[in-house]
Amino acid sequence: MSTTSAAAYGLRLDGLSDDRWLEVTSADHWPLVVVSPEPSRTAKEVSLDREALRLHIRSDVPHTELVHPLLGRVASELALARGDDAMHSGAIVGAEGAWCLIGPKGHGKSTLIAALAAKGIPVLTDDVLVFSNGTAKAGPRCVDLRPGADRYGASAPVRPDDPRRRITLPPINAEYLMAGVIHLEWSAEELSLRSLGHRAALERMLSLRSEKGFPSDFGKLLDLAALPTHLLRRPNSWSEMPACVYLVAQLIGEDTPAEAGTRMIEPAEL
Repeated sequence: MSTTSAAAYGLRLDGLSDDRWLEVTSADHWPLVVVSPEPSRTAKEVSLDREALRLHIRSDVPHTELVHPLLGRVASELALARGDDAMHSGAIVGAEGAWCLIGPKGHGKSTLIAALAAKGIPVLTDDVLVFSNGTAKAGPRCVDLRPGADRYGASAPVRPDDPRRRITLPPINAEYLMAGVIHLEWSAEELSLRSLGHRAALERMLSLRSEKGFPSDFGKLLDLAALPTHLLRRPNSWSEMPACVYLVAQLIGEDTPAEAGTRMIEPAEL
């Protein structure tokens, strides 16, 4: 029987007073990081002792902030130190494994992830993806969204003075083989999902690395570019979301009800 740990991004966390949004199963082999409160108000919000695997959290930092965004930054730092890698990406789970969802800030990645979750498609991570040896690792069990999140399930405020809302995701298995990549773009044209050739896939990963610095390892970047890669272009409209969810579900091998007027997956473009 699988055990559930307070874990995310390839790390188990011991010493937290709250484990909300950190329920990951089968993570027993992940390294254990001991959490220690830091009483000094002048200290950093979080600091990691890599050698001792000890995470110091300033005592006034709420759990909501630790889960996202602070833990993702710490995990990315430790992943690089341990020979793994990380990037700004969401990930969902299909029949063959994990699919990365990559899009610039403001391109609706988290909204699409929430819509997929509402249809029962497992979400591995929302904002940061830690990966190694072709394996993607689970992130926190939540998605942060702009106002309007309640259409995808019950939500709660992220912060008292912030309009963003947080949706809780169910526990998930710690790791999945990486199956493919989906790049996201807004478009004034019709909704479409196109398969990209290897050259276009590599160019997009190189552009991502140039902009964000990740993936840092060029070999891992080449591995990602070699995966089946698709471009999802869609109008910035709530009304297009059901058809968008259907297209993604079709691609990754998950069943959802068909939507009228949905375009099928198109052949590779060079």
